[in-house]
Amino acid sequence: MPFTSAESRLAKLRPLDNRQAAEKALARPNNAPCIFERGFSLYFGDPVDRHPDGICTKDVIERISVEHPFPSRHKFYGFHIGMAFAAAAKQISSLGLRCDSTNAKQSCYSGMTPDSFNIALHFVAGDENASVDETRIAHITLSRVYPEGFLERRTALHQRLTDEIQSRTDRANAWKLITDDDDAMLMDWASHSKPWDDYSESEFVKFANWLKSAGPDERHMAAFLCNWDYGLAPLIWIVRQDDCDIATALYVFFGCDPAYHLEFEGDRSRVSHSIEAFDLMMEAKDRMENGFYERSEIYFDTQNDMRIIAKYKPTQRQLDAVLPKNIKPVYEGRRIDRENRFGGLRSPSFVID
Repeated sequence: MPFTSAESRLAKLRPLDNRQAAEKALARPNNAPCIFERGFSLYFGDPVDRHPDGICTKDVIERISVEHPFPSRHKFYGFHIGMAFAAAAKQISSLGLRCDSTNAKQSCYSGMTPDSFNIALHFVAGDENASVDETRIAHITLSRVYPEGFLERRTALHQRLTDEIQSRTDRANAWKLITDDDDAMLMDWASHSKPWDDYSESEFVKFANWLKSAGPDERHMAAFLCNWDYGLAPLIWIVRQDDCDIATALYVFFGCDPAYHLEFEGDRSRVSHSIEAFDLMMEAKDRMENGFYERSEIYFDTQNDMRIIAKYKPTQRQLDAVLPKNIKPVYEGRRIDRENRFGGLRSPSFVID
């Protein structure tokens, strides 16, 4: 059996071929919704829930896009990348392709192939002095033909699904707008958090109710157990409690990655992402400096975290902007951490981790 390159195999693919054919051409599995290979891109259909007729087409090629640097030796219905308009004109006429747009620097032609696929050609001038005949094919697109109205229905469905996701996201983030009642903020977060795995949504409410009844030692343990990816509401609530131990506040503070935030020098407008972590870090810093945390009964060693910060060679201005001015190397007290199994404290079985 003669050897064929991946490009040769890919060039034989057409819309409506299946994923198995694409994987065979690539000689490797790929479950992505689109596949890219050196100037050759494949786009597949929709899963059942995103198809307007409830049909699974996620393993069916819908569109093929070809551009540089895909080798020019491979032709698609007589056309190849880099082909001059003068050389392509006869085949354009033969297929009856229509001119969709044209100007001095580029033109687009589209129509139907003999085997009933849509084809589109994009010609581009190599330089500003090139004539129309010297423009060359920069992009070839092959796509399936859809039933009348299908694309409009699919667009409407995708927009509706996007709107629903945005609505759920807005509702899940509503807790961030509650600034005058920390308990209400915590419970709103718990009531509308969406679990990733097999958790019941009520597990968040159980955790929040347990947190509200827990003492400062248990809340220190909870800070270790919180999954930050579910939202920072529990940690915000913890650092705002009157009896929050300073060790807990410091654990949360360093969890916000002050080393990353050094470059912003305390300027919120310069923070490009993780703005919530920045806000939480600065709130904990301000509370520490203002003497809010009167309880100091839990052991905490800041020295390793400070060594990490020192590796960034921060300026004094950066340190003053980010670190609490009254921070100490070590805080003595009861040890509550993962290494000693939280000092014998019993963690709730419904902790969301």
